[in-house]
Amino acid sequence: MKKTPKWIEPLILYVRGVGTHKVVKRYHCSKVTRLCGFYNNDVYEAEIAPTEFVKLITAMETWKRSTVAKEIIEKINELTRDHE
Repeated sequence: MKKTPKWIEPLILYVRGVGTHKVVKRYHCSKVTRLCGFYNNDVYEAEIAPTEFVKLITAMETWKRSTVAKEIIEKINELTRDHE
């Protein structure tokens, strides 16, 4: 199982603290074994301002090495550029 990236840990802690949690049942079929089945997926939801979102992502220095983090920040900047 993959480890959670360090740069996302502050965001996860924040969402777990203020957000809601629910367990969603997902259906998945394996391409390798061709077996299908259901599994439980933890889903956390929270409303957060874009600026706070960026602060939480950039709280750890490791975000600079993550292409996913860079893409998220780039998209947020693109979406909020018109609203300033």
